[in-house]
Amino acid sequence: SLADVRAAAATLAPAGVRMIVDHSTEESEAADARQANLRAKVALLGKLRAELAGECVFVPIKLTALASPTLLERLTVGAGRLGGGGGGCGGGCPEALRAAAEAATLTAAEEGELEEGLALLRALAAAAREEGISLLLDAEQTHRQPGINALARLLFEEFNTEDAVVFNTQQCCARAAARRVRCVRCVPRICPCDVRAGCWQTC
Repeated sequence: SLADVRAAAATLAPAGVRMIVDHSTEESEAADARQANLRAKVALLGKLRAELAGECVFVPIKLTALASPTLLERLTVGAGRLGGGGGGCGGGCPEALRAAAEAATLTAAEEGELEEGLALLRALAAAAREEGISLLLDAEQTHRQPGINALARLLFEEFNTEDAVVFNTQQCCARAAARRVRCVRCVPRICPCDVRAGCWQTC
């Protein structure tokens, strides 16, 4: 329960430890399930602000909860066709999403799914900004991650204009991780300081 989370946070706070609260759902191919996932995550953000204000740093989200997993795989194929994992910088350029979509030759139905997924992600990012709690885009399998990186960079462009709202996971065991982090940090509007680079590193 959140009461248990609050108690744990109070115990760890003197050591400088803050929390991530997660009850993620993933792997949703049905559009109505993705809408339900959005509503649940938005409700969680509001509850965390009301009950754990200032104590919860991130709320993770699996992109497969809001965007079609098959679509992410198709975008990854498109990114791979561009070379270097997409756009020459591991899928991190602002134009990488559109370039990956074009390279993947998405069908009209898939283009519709892409627009739907973007609408859900934007709605969640807007709610996160309103509640003052950042989103952490959790990593997925290798055959989806380049597509996710392209979506993440678009969200950086749109939402990380002042404070960091959206963070991506960089898997540091991946060969392209250093290149992707450098590419994100080279854009001052997105990354005026290190913490706003939109990168959460894991191994």
